[in-house]
Amino acid sequence: MFKKRFLLVVLLLLILPIGSSKAIGPIKLLVAPYLFSILQWEFQTLPTKWVYRAMHMSTPTTGGVVVQDRIDEFVALGTDLNRIRVQIAEQAANKSGRVIDFEKQYLLGLRDWHSRRPMAEEVLENVLSSAILDIGLTMRPIGSMEVQFPPVDFRFGEPPHLLAISPRDRIELTQTFLLKQQMSVGEMEELERAVLEKYNMAGLVVRLGGVATYPALIEIPSSLDAALFLGAHEWAHHYLWFYPLGQSYFSDGHMTTINETLADLVAKEIGRMAYDRLSGESGPQEVSIDIAQDNQG
Repeated sequence: MFKKRFLLVVLLLLILPIGSSKAIGPIKLLVAPYLFSILQWEFQTLPTKWVYRAMHMSTPTTGGVVVQDRIDEFVALGTDLNRIRVQIAEQAANKSGRVIDFEKQYLLGLRDWHSRRPMAEEVLENVLSSAILDIGLTMRPIGSMEVQFPPVDFRFGEPPHLLAISPRDRIELTQTFLLKQQMSVGEMEELERAVLEKYNMAGLVVRLGGVATYPALIEIPSSLDAALFLGAHEWAHHYLWFYPLGQSYFSDGHMTTINETLADLVAKEIGRMAYDRLSGESGPQEVSIDIAQDNQG
C-alpha cells in the first residue's frame, strides 16, 4: 500500500503545475526578493512527510479514544498559537515591552505543536481519504483500478502571502505572486506602494489560509472542522487539476471564482463526513472559519 501511494505521489509531482504562467513581466523583478519558491518548499517538505509515513506504518491513525484525544490536543495547541500571534501583533502595534514575552510563549508552544503535527496530519489525511472514497471521487491514474487520487497530502504551517495586481480604474485580477511567509506590515505596505508608484497599478498583499502546492500548505487550524475543511479544500484543487475546469483556474477571474466555489462545496461535504467519522458526532453545518476572509488557493 505504501509503495503504491509513493508511486502515485511521484506521478502527481510530474504532472501538477509549479505555478501560474501569469506571474511574468516587469513587476516580477520588483517582487523578486519576496517571492515564495514552491519548488523549493515541495522538495524540502515531501521527504520529511513520507519518511515519517514509512517509519510509522504500524501506528494506528484512525479511530480510538487515544487518537481522538491527540487530535483534540493538537487543535487546542493551534488555537492557543493563533491567539498568541494576535496578541503579539497587538503588542507590537502598541510598541509594548511585553512583545518579547509573548514571542517566547509562542515559540515554546510552536515547538510542542510541531512535535504533534506529523501524527495529526496522518490521521486527518486518512479520514479525509476515507470520506472521499465513500462519495466516489476516484480515478484510474495507473491501469484500470479505481483509486482515491490524488492522495490527500498536506502540511500545516504558515502559508505564503499573495500579492494581487489590478488596474486602478477597475477591479480585475491581472497578476498574482506568491510571497514568502515572513513579511512585516511595513514590507507589505512598501511593496503595495512601489507597485502603485512604478507601474500605476493597484497592489494588495494578503495572508493566505492555504495554497494547493503538493503537499498543500495550510494555516494552523483552530478547530477540527476547520482543519478538515481546509485539507479537503486544497485536495479538491488537486483533484480538479486533472480536468479542464481546474486547468483553467488561472485563465481569468471568473474561472478562479468557479474553481474556488466548487472547492468550497466539495470541502464542506467531505469535511463534514470526515468530522462525523473521526469524532463520532454530527459535524457542524457551518465551518468555524471565516471563508470570506480566509483566502484559499
